[in-house]
Amino acid sequence: MYLSLRRTKEYFPVNIEDYVVSHTVLETVTDEENNKQLRVLAVAAPENMVRSYYDLAAMAGLKVVALDYIGNAMLQLIKTQTTEAMTTMVIQLGSESTVLNIVKGDTLLLQRTVPYGTNVVVNEVMDAKGVDATTAMTLLQNERLLTVDFDDNAITGAFRYLINNIGRVMDFFTSKNPDKPIDDVFLTGDGALIKGIDGLFKVQLNVSTRVMDTLYNIKFDPKIDLKIYNPVYLMVPIGAAFDPMGFELGETGSKGGASSVDTTPLVIAFIIIAVIVAGGVTAYSFIAKNKAQSKLDQVNRDIDSIKDIEQIVQDYEDAESVYMDAQNMYSYTENLNENVGTLIAELEDKMPKGISLTAFDSSSTEVSFTGNTKSYEDIAAFAINLKDIECIDNSFVQSVTENVNQQSGDTTYDFTVTCIYKDVNADDTETSTDEVSVN
Repeated sequence: MYLSLRRTKEYFPVNIEDYVVSHTVLETVTDEENNKQLRVLAVAAPENMVRSYYDLAAMAGLKVVALDYIGNAMLQLIKTQTTEAMTTMVIQLGSESTVLNIVKGDTLLLQRTVPYGTNVVVNEVMDAKGVDATTAMTLLQNERLLTVDFDDNAITGAFRYLINNIGRVMDFFTSKNPDKPIDDVFLTGDGALIKGIDGLFKVQLNVSTRVMDTLYNIKFDPKIDLKIYNPVYLMVPIGAAFDPMGFELGETGSKGGASSVDTTPLVIAFIIIAVIVAGGVTAYSFIAKNKAQSKLDQVNRDIDSIKDIEQIVQDYEDAESVYMDAQNMYSYTENLNENVGTLIAELEDKMPKGISLTAFDSSSTEVSFTGNTKSYEDIAAFAINLKDIECIDNSFVQSVTENVNQQSGDTTYDFTVTCIYKDVNADDTETSTDEVSVN
């Protein structure tokens, strides 16, 4: 089973020859006519980025067995930790962004990225305690600086926008899947070890929540100190060793999940590369820490010299807080269908001359265009050009039908292009899925 180059062009409106396309099977489904279908996760990675990983391995004297996408690595491990009877959301708390995976058993139902992480909370502790980032995270992990109410203190309040956006994703999922309510939440990633974070998420999301610091059916070497190498740090590398997507550089550049590959060399290669990278990161962190400390000392001296401005700063922060609350409230009342006017005004400039639109349908989150053309390239160009419109976050070709005139032999194409309106409050990244017939 493979994804043809023609089919991948329909779902990735870019020059696919510059990308390495890989996929993994999510589940097997049966349509209304009893035909078996495969629901797959397809990922296109820039070839130059993939090649750089192979070059790094070659420089280290290693051979790359397989590369993996972080979303697939998380999914492979999550599938071993959940049950068929439960719908579970796994939240991977990173420093700059947060990845959400909603699964039922071993089936991925939704995967999103929220553009908020733990950095904002760490910065709040740095300001409050006058410490560097490393010390701030250590304080968060060892002292209970969080409560369960955003209004109790500024440190807890710094989680407001992250948790509110996670709640919006949960509401969206529930509206689309009313028969699959989310039963529990698992926390992983660097931020999962912040003391009291499970209680905060449990109260604010109103769902049973626990830190994923123990893994079922996975045995660690007794020599590994799990107090230092906590499983929350190891989710991605462990999952990548199960069933990596591959991303092999070859004639087609698109290979499916490498389930038949011996993953032991992959684990060894990962550990060696991780050690090499960690050495560079440690050196860089030491230099960066010294620079940051010097800058902090200078800022403190400057503050001492202008004490009288503190009231002005306080007034500014109070006004900013009021503004952010108002902006957040507006985000819940704004109807994205208001963007239709902007879209129509710019549509003529973005539409290739060979395209004729026959209909369009707009909702609060997306708009679909139906039309026809004589050139397949016009369809791809139309989908790409739509992304340049200010109110459009993403666009993709939903369907293409080829029509051949039996008398003249002329070929035309009926197509549907769908655009997702831009949401300024959450930059969610959806994975691309496709259904491929099983022969």
